[in-house]
Amino acid sequence: MATAADRLLVARPPETDAFTYLSLVELNLSKEVLPTLEDILRDGKLTAEIGWDLIGLLLPLLPQSRGCLDLVAQLGNPREVILKITERLRLLKDAVQEGEEEETATTNGSSGSVHPAFRDCDSGNSIQQIQSRPLQVEQCQTLIALLPTVHRRIKTQFPSRFLSTSLSAVLAAIVRVNSHHCLLIDAALELAQSCAGLGTSNGTTLTRASLHGAADPEAYEGERSAEDSKIQQRLLESFVTHLVEILASGTQSEDDNPGLGLSKGVFERLEPGKIVPKRPTSAGQTTNEHHDFQQRKDTSQKLRALADVLGLGVEALETVVKIPAAQDDADSPDDDHADEEGDEPPDSPEAISLSRIGSLVLLSQGVAEETANSQALGQRQSIFPFHAKLLKVLVGLDEAGGITSAGTEPDMLIDSLLALGLGALEKNQIGEPEEDDDFTRYLQLTSLISANCRSSTLRYYAHYLTSTVLRSNPSDVARLAFIRDTLENCPYENLKTSAISWIKGETLEANPPGGATQERSIFATPVALQTLSSSLFPDLTEVLASPNVLERWTLFQTNLSFYLATLNFYYLLLCARHLHQRLAIKSLHNDNDIGGSYLGPLREASVQFAKSLHDGVLRGTEGDKGVEAGRLDLMVLEDVLQRVERGVAALAGER
Repeated sequence: MATAADRLLVARPPETDAFTYLSLVELNLSKEVLPTLEDILRDGKLTAEIGWDLIGLLLPLLPQSRGCLDLVAQLGNPREVILKITERLRLLKDAVQEGEEEETATTNGSSGSVHPAFRDCDSGNSIQQIQSRPLQVEQCQTLIALLPTVHRRIKTQFPSRFLSTSLSAVLAAIVRVNSHHCLLIDAALELAQSCAGLGTSNGTTLTRASLHGAADPEAYEGERSAEDSKIQQRLLESFVTHLVEILASGTQSEDDNPGLGLSKGVFERLEPGKIVPKRPTSAGQTTNEHHDFQQRKDTSQKLRALADVLGLGVEALETVVKIPAAQDDADSPDDDHADEEGDEPPDSPEAISLSRIGSLVLLSQGVAEETANSQALGQRQSIFPFHAKLLKVLVGLDEAGGITSAGTEPDMLIDSLLALGLGALEKNQIGEPEEDDDFTRYLQLTSLISANCRSSTLRYYAHYLTSTVLRSNPSDVARLAFIRDTLENCPYENLKTSAISWIKGETLEANPPGGATQERSIFATPVALQTLSSSLFPDLTEVLASPNVLERWTLFQTNLSFYLATLNFYYLLLCARHLHQRLAIKSLHNDNDIGGSYLGPLREASVQFAKSLHDGVLRGTEGDKGVEAGRLDLMVLEDVLQRVERGVAALAGER
């Protein structure tokens, strides 16, 4: 009895016509007949007639069908093949939603802590690695890998029209597949390098399909348009920046390496004394311990290198990142327009926009890595107006037009912005705000990043940036006004705690022990503390007097960090005897009834909570771990209260 492979061999044209043979292939296609089909497809005439129709049939059989697909790219009608490839790219689905990602994670025993977009994101092509990938990922990588061969074969008067369609489809597919971003972006980089006339970087993606290719049967032999060459160049520049944006948007790291670690590298140069001993620096990360981070960094460096080769310089990147958000939103690769096959190709380089977020990441890489571009940027870069304008158009743009969402952007975006800000501090480039409100808005944005960002590392860098820029303002009144505004109006307790550290720093700097005070500073007078007293030491009599112990306990836990910060600051004021007369500490205590309206309610609430945790309502609702944590919190509060009360007693005894 004839096998399926035998039937395909016997029925080859001219025994049957091409259409009939295609139907026969579809009926008999399986992984077992692929070696035979690969030999059959070496017939260039047959493959030119049916190759493009085989793409959809061969994709489900990957990786075993890769050889057949390579031959289709080499010998099939290039114009039909490229249309079929872009069509299949647009039909790819989310690998995670398809359930394949979870199955892969179970098979490999991978940790669920890695963002799906970067799980198993190595660019290796071993049989084990390929078989462990979701089929959607393998199909996407293969389709992208076929494109360089097909593009080289097409000889047309306007190559940009095919290039535009391909690049748009690739971007949409990578976003939609939503898995193994590093792997897919590496494949897309090979495509961009090939279309730019460059050699491939590692040869891992472009395999047999890149070695040979039949001539274009509809080849255009005339002279190509110079304008079209410029459009192709701009398309590739845009493509690179959108790949960077995809990398940025998909990055949410669970370790201590948020984004690309750009801000970490700058901060370590800026403050080498604050590097934690025995902890890896940004320049010394180990691949085994930080595999996900290293993959992101390697991929980003490849993108950066290609951008440099394409001539995507600092000036062009700066122009893009300053575009208002509303203008740039339409150019995001995951917008609906990227999915539509009917989009008209651009008719001029000016009609092609670069990604603002991608350009920002590329720009900040130059600062973090101290490249030649970094030096060029450093001559113009400053906090005001350069960095302030970036934050204004990139951060905290919620639907209501407010800024409270600042810090919720992707890690890589925040990392890049902070790298530029810290780079400006490193070069001592503060600058001058163009308007009075610019200073306040800038500090509001950076402080909100320090409150909202999911990464503790980036929160600290944002706090450092905020504190440094605040202290750079020569107007002590302006600094006091911002601190007061934060204490009175900010809804975030951790930001209020930061504000206490600011007033503490201002007070100590303006009033050195045994030295001359800064007579012209408002912080060297009682005015600053009196101005802030109602916010530092609010009346807690009513706040902590609710009859519902659960409500009081919840409110107490929410505000505990702020209570402890104010108590520790007050203890400092009580212990620093040289401040007592200079800042009128006794009047501060008496006039604001700190003992009766602040310390007293805290003391009383602490006693009540301790009793409830022992045998009351909280004992039953908090559980064993909650009770233990609550007791520890109360122990810390009790210690601070005792120290403050001793300081108050000593203050009362002074003449």
